[in-house]
This record gives sequence, C-alpha cells and structure tokens, in this order.
Amino acid sequence: MDKRVYEFIHSKTGDPIVERKNCAITGQPFAVFQSDLDFYQQISPTFGGKKYLIPAPTLCPEERQRRRLAIRHETCLYSRECDLTGKKLVTAYSPDKPYKVYDHTAYRTDKWNPSAFFIRYDPSKKFFEQFDTLLHQVPRISLLTDLRNENSLYVDQANLVRNCYMIWAAGFDEFCYYSYRVRHSNYVVDSSFVTKVEHSYECVECDGCYNCKYAVKCNDCADSSFLYNCKNCKNCFFCENLANAQYYFFGKQYSKEEYEVMIQQYNLGSYTTVIQLKNKFDELVKEAIHKAIDNVGSDRCFGHLAHRSKNVVRAFSCRDMEDSKYCFLYAEAKKCMDVDYRWIDTEQIYESITIGDNAFNACFCTDSWKLQNCFYCDTCINCKNCFGCIGLNGQEYYIFNKQYTKEDYEALVVTIIEKMTADGERGEFFPASISTLGYNETPAHLYYPMSKSDALAKWYKRSDFESPIQNVQAAVKASALPDTIGELDPAIKEMVVECEVTHKAFRITPQELEFYRSHKIPLPRKHFDVRRQERMRYREALQLYLRTCDNCQQETLSVYPQTSEFKVYCEACYDKKVYW
Repeated sequence: MDKRVYEFIHSKTGDPIVERKNCAITGQPFAVFQSDLDFYQQISPTFGGKKYLIPAPTLCPEERQRRRLAIRHETCLYSRECDLTGKKLVTAYSPDKPYKVYDHTAYRTDKWNPSAFFIRYDPSKKFFEQFDTLLHQVPRISLLTDLRNENSLYVDQANLVRNCYMIWAAGFDEFCYYSYRVRHSNYVVDSSFVTKVEHSYECVECDGCYNCKYAVKCNDCADSSFLYNCKNCKNCFFCENLANAQYYFFGKQYSKEEYEVMIQQYNLGSYTTVIQLKNKFDELVKEAIHKAIDNVGSDRCFGHLAHRSKNVVRAFSCRDMEDSKYCFLYAEAKKCMDVDYRWIDTEQIYESITIGDNAFNACFCTDSWKLQNCFYCDTCINCKNCFGCIGLNGQEYYIFNKQYTKEDYEALVVTIIEKMTADGERGEFFPASISTLGYNETPAHLYYPMSKSDALAKWYKRSDFESPIQNVQAAVKASALPDTIGELDPAIKEMVVECEVTHKAFRITPQELEFYRSHKIPLPRKHFDVRRQERMRYREALQLYLRTCDNCQQETLSVYPQTSEFKVYCEACYDKKVYW
C-alpha cells in the first residue's frame, strides 16, 4: 500500500499513524498505526512481572505476507519413501528435500514420539539457525489432509473429500479434479476459488453455480458459459454484469426459442472454437465495469471480498472477522493481525499461517491447531506455553521439543528473547532461507509471482525437481490432439500429453476423460500448473490503492490502481449501473 492508502485509512478510522518506516526488503514506505502498537502490547508475553514487547515489523504488509505464504505447501505433489515405514507415499516434499517425511497416516500414530527429536538451546547461536537444525531432525508430515478422505490420495490441505484428484486447499468435495480452493462442490474440473459448484469447468471465484463453463465471479448461475460477474442468471452466454437474467446471448435478451437457435452457432466441444471465445472473453472482461472493492455484509472494512466482517484493514477473502488487520483467507476470528488461512474461533494471533480451531495468543506459528501462548511453533496441536517446537501434541512448557518446569521454561524463554533482540530476530517470522519448500512450490508464487533469479536474490529457495510420469516417452503432443473429444478413440482410457507451453508431460486420467466426454469438453493442451496459474489472472492482486471512480470522479479505495486498463466504479456507482 502506498502512503495515500495509509492516510485514507487514518482519515476514515481516526487511528493515528505513529511511525513511518521503509520496508527492509523493498525499501517501500509503510505506516504503523497506534492500534498496531496496542495489539503488540496486548499479545506480548509477560515473565516475572515484566512484559517483553514485540517490536513493530521491519517489512511492509505485502512482504510479510509473501514470507508467510512461502512456508505453506499447497501446490505440488511428489512421490517418495516414508522414512518411518519405507512405503511409497504421496507428499508435498520432493525426494531431494533433506528432511525426514512420514506418511500422514503413520505420522498421526503413536509409532513415534516428536519429543524424542529435541535440541538444547545454545546461547552462542542464533535462534533461527537452531530452529532450522530442529527442522532437519523432526519428521515432516507428508500431507495435511483429513484421514476421513475417501479414494483421494493425490490431494493436499483437503478435508472430507471423496473421489478427488489433484486438488488443493479443498473441503467437502466429490469428484473434483485439478482444482484449487474448491469447497462443497461436486464434479468440478480446472477451477479455482469456487464454493457449492456442480458439474462445472474452468470457473473462477464462483459460488452456487451449476453446469457452468468459463465463468468468473459468478453467483447462483446455471446452464451458462463465458460469464463475468453475473448473479442469479440461467441460460446465458457471453455476458457480463448481469443479475436475475435468462436467455441472454452476447448481452442481449432473447426468447427461449431464439436463444436455443443462436447458441447452436457455437460448438463448445471444439477446442478451436473455445480458444477463439476465450480470447474474446478476455476482451469482454477488459471492457466490463469493475467494482473498486467488493465486500458483502461488512462494516468499516478496508479490503476486498470481506464477508460479514467488521473493523478490518487490508483483509482479502476473509469471513466473519472482527478488529483485525493484514489478513488473507481467514475466518471466524477477532483481534488478529498478519494471519493467513484457517478459521474457527481464533483470537490474538499474530504473524502466523494456518492457525485455528480455538487458538489463542499464538505468534509466529505455522500449520497448528488449538494453541495457547505459543511462539514459533510448527505443526503442533493442543499445546500451551511452547517456544520453538515442531510436531508436538498436547504438550506444555517445551522449548525446541524439550520439556522444562514452568520456572525453567520462563527463565529460558527470557534468555532466548533477549538474544533474539540482540541478533535482530525478535518480532520476525521464520526467514525465507529456512523454508522447507521452494518458493515456486508454495502459494506465494501464485499470489506474488517471482522469477527464479528474483526469488534467490531475496533468499527464497527454488525447487527444480520434476515428478517422473510413467510412459512419458509415449506422450502425445498437444498439437496432435483431436479438436473435439468425440474424435478421440473411445478405447482410450487415459493419456499422457506434452504441454504446449512448458513441454512437460501431464496425465489425463480415466475419470477426467469420462468428465470431458459427458460434458463435451475438448481435451486440455496445457499442464495443470499452467492452467492453474492462468486462472489466477482473473484474481485481483493482494493490494490496495487509492484512485478516483471512473464515473463520479470521487476518491475511493480499490484493488485496481489508477493506471489499470479496466473501467472502475465505486460501490455506489457500480450498484446503480448494474442493479438499478
């Protein structure tokens, strides 16, 4: 956010700006509000009657978020051996990673004890150096998935899914493939950020849709294709900013009989036709009116896609949030700052990712649940008063996975805090240099794309490991695929295709072929990684700007900069234009 955005938020909230700093990575200026300092005061630990204040951050909100996202595994799957059982497993960690990896089913048993892997704190070394040593000793869980999943081996960060394949950050889905952040959905392929969607293909940020193809930002639409920002529409084709419409064709309404005749002009089973329409659709999106920010049922929210939230600043895709700042994909929480992912009754969480389920007062933590008064903990469950621990379950007063008495714990934590302060580590999240993943294997690369050279220059890691695919020598070139699925030999049950962009091989599975045939969809020509990244172009960047409305010229907060190629209206002008 630039200076004007901070000033705008100050003018609307009355929250004083008490400090202006420059980001230690980008050099960009950012502001610290009085409410930020109040929050740091509130969450800072007290030992022996003395409060050890967490200092204000050294990075701007965007770089803090990038650093957190570069910790989470959410985009890649590999095959390697389980270091506990020796069996083959599917995991987020490539075989060349120097970590022990346990199959997620074996990880959750009593066959091993996380506290058996401990180190003693060494005051002559920096804290993060020692935490990295512990990372290389404590086994990693292969996948963060629900043991109740059925027939869904190739998924990650997924809960209660059935018959799904290659989906990430998902929940309560059936028969979904190659999709990202799909929830409560059935028979969905190549889609991102969708909820309660069924029998649909290539949808982005859609909710409650049925039998839709190539739809973006649509709610409660059915039997439609190539829609942008439409609500409660049925039997519509190639339209934008429609509400409560039926039988619209290229933005114009027709009778049912006329619509059915006109729709026959386009064969969506033809790859050639679909590519031509996709190019036209991008032009339609470019020419459409865009809403500056889109919050629903929220009060005093300075962000985008906030639902039923109150008093939040720079919150993106958040739900039921209150009195929180700098959040993304977080829900059912209050008094949190710099958090991403997770939900369910969390309070006073700071600089953490994937923390939830009744967590309270946890700072600098990752992939953990039900924490209280914990700092720098990773993959811990139901722990209290732990510092720098990994993989613990139900423990208290642990440091580097070693247990102490309450008195010894507090004394040693004070020693560590003072040493971290002297070393410039106090108040910082885990550095990029000790991430267990390559930058390109994390959601950071989706939301903040960065070249290999730029990532390495910022101390992020990079993974160039390629997952082997059987029969890769027999891969069919994308250019050799038939124009329609009907032209494919019915005897073919699965295929390996060479991506037309990256030339990497990717598999088209039997369940995919069945979906394409039943929905008359042409075969994909691009690797699923490419398809997922291309869908991201329909998502706004995690950034806020101050600009003028292109209709009334009033100043407004927006996810689109003034230099954007889109026509951007403030909320009042947009609603008047589209809905009245």
